Amino acid sequence: MNQHLRFALASSAIYSSVVLGQTLPAPKQAIAQQYALERAAGAQNPAPKNSNASYPIAVEPPFQTGILSDCSNPGSSQAYDISSCWAGIFNNTRTFVYTGAEAAGFDPTHGVAIAMTQPDYPLIGTVTTVLTPIKVGPIEIVAAQNSTLLMQSETQSYIFFFDLNTFTFTSYSASPATQVAAGQLSVTTSGLAYSRVSQTFNGTVTVSNNGTNTLNAPINIVLSLLSNKVTLLNATGMTGGVPYITIPAVPTLAPRASVTFSVQFSNPSDAVINFTPTGYTGSFNN
Repeated sequence: MNQHLRFALASSAIYSSVVLGQTLPAPKQAIAQQYALERAAGAQNPAPKNSNASYPIAVEPPFQTGILSDCSNPGSSQAYDISSCWAGIFNNTRTFVYTGAEAAGFDPTHGVAIAMTQPDYPLIGTVTTVLTPIKVGPIEIVAAQNSTLLMQSETQSYIFFFDLNTFTFTSYSASPATQVAAGQLSVTTSGLAYSRVSQTFNGTVTVSNNGTNTLNAPINIVLSLLSNKVTLLNATGMTGGVPYITIPAVPTLAPRASVTFSVQFSNPSDAVINFTPTGYTGSFNN
């Protein structure tokens, strides 16, 4: 008799002899002894695990695409300062592009793009680091179209086109802002709604390309003759003392295409808000 059975029978004998100070009847003693034997046998031969049983599977969070708001540095913070990033499925592969500039210990006037692929997720495939063709400081991603990312310098004086097929800068532009020909752009504005929370007047502007030529970014709308004591709070910058907005996330504006963006005004004197919108392409030298 093995150790488990001896223990079971001993336990059965004790249990069967006295329960709460009373001796069990013989039939109950036999049942108790049988239970003890079955428990001992179960301890020696536990039930096999079900290999077909289903178990909870951790669900992978969805893969975020587009220009991301949270950009962790893919390399060393001592080498690069990251200002923007983009993620997408390109050629059936998870692809990431980070942009910024070299860190202070190197040359912060040199913009940089870092491209990464994950063909065998979660393993990293290739990592390609490319410096901008000219030194313009940090660059950031402002739009994506097909296989091209549109980037601009932090000062918005230069734009760059980055090819996702080759991970190279294909071109850049620093041409001065040029007014769009009369009649090519039509600009319409919505009514302005007052927000008690922000104490601002908010609305939208829609720009349409009525011409036959595609307009390349950056496309700017200058708000001249803006009402006195009214301030355009989300202005991209000023040119000649007049505020303008660079249309965001638009690398090109094709014929008959339109784009809408937001405007926000401060108007402490509660004056009627008027302005004359004029379209420009290229970069202003602020």
